[in-house]
Amino acid sequence: MNYILALFLSILVAIMMVVFPRESLAASKYGIDLWFNNVLPALLPFFVCTKVMTRLGVSKIIGRFLEPIMRPIFRVPGEASFVFVVSITSGYPIGIKLVTEMRQKKTITQNEAERMLSFCSTSGPLFILGAVGVGMFGNTALGWSIAFSHFAGALLNGIIFRFHGKSNRFYQERKSFSEVFKDAKIESRSNQSFIVFLGEAIIDSFKTLLLICGYIVLFSIFVTLFEKFFLLHLLSALDCFHGNMEVLSSCLKGFFEMTIGCSAVSQVSNISFITTSILCTAIVSWGGLSTLAQALTFISQTDINGTLYTVSKLSHAFCSILCAFIFVPLMLKYQPVASNVFNVSNTVINSSFVYKLLFSTKLMMVVILVFILTAILSQIKSRKK
Repeated sequence: MNYILALFLSILVAIMMVVFPRESLAASKYGIDLWFNNVLPALLPFFVCTKVMTRLGVSKIIGRFLEPIMRPIFRVPGEASFVFVVSITSGYPIGIKLVTEMRQKKTITQNEAERMLSFCSTSGPLFILGAVGVGMFGNTALGWSIAFSHFAGALLNGIIFRFHGKSNRFYQERKSFSEVFKDAKIESRSNQSFIVFLGEAIIDSFKTLLLICGYIVLFSIFVTLFEKFFLLHLLSALDCFHGNMEVLSSCLKGFFEMTIGCSAVSQVSNISFITTSILCTAIVSWGGLSTLAQALTFISQTDINGTLYTVSKLSHAFCSILCAFIFVPLMLKYQPVASNVFNVSNTVINSSFVYKLLFSTKLMMVVILVFILTAILSQIKSRKK
């Protein structure tokens, strides 16, 4: 059945691309521009650095300190904290990529990987605060309300999915810092020089980014053709949505691709701040079929249940909507303060490729420093005891 559906959609899109070449070409250019100016500079430093840090055993060292927090709350290894922080600072699909790599190396069980994916698959601040909050709406407070609800929903979703699966097989007594450091050092040993390994990390990162580019272009074409030739007829057939066709159209676009969906919401007139925040939060938390397809490509290389991951993304969307209902009205009271304190400059959106690449690199450096400080403070605390 899946084969027949995929074959039908492929033939349909191919025919439409031939019949409507101008629209298809414009959509392709939009997808490539979106990838080159936003996705590539935002994700490349994170892909390279996380590969190097994982190879050097940094994630294991960090996991040693945060194991007592991650195990009771989420029933996952302490290394999940590293994946979660990288995910919320970089965005889709790097969290999924890291989890699948851990599963391929057999450092986590299948159930642990599925639990981790329930809260380690998120969008990043560069997209939420910059592209959506400032770029699409011109409202910093809205960007922060979406980000807070999105990340809080991810944590709530992780707590819900902690009840999934069997007990943890790899849970053992905590090792000392020196033992963990020794294990990480042994694991990172290789006959390759650091320069050779760094080059391989860059090449592998570009392969992954090119895969993402392909999906973005494909779904950009699909959504454009769907909107132009099917969406209007579909909405006109739904008489019960007379007053909310713009909202419904935005949700349908967001179901396929979150960037296009959030942009469509920004063009809807006469909706409140809370409604806008809830709609964008749901779209970002779901991620769209484009992001889902990217994730399932990585997941298919492991024994992780792809259907369960899809369910977890729907659950994440509902959890984020719940958080938005609770917290956004509270944030409205402090909107002027939030706009002044958490200011995101328009230069992040309108600046060059190099600026965005440097911005993302600086963000990755901050993440590394936070992990180093956490390790130092944990070591000092353990010595005092």
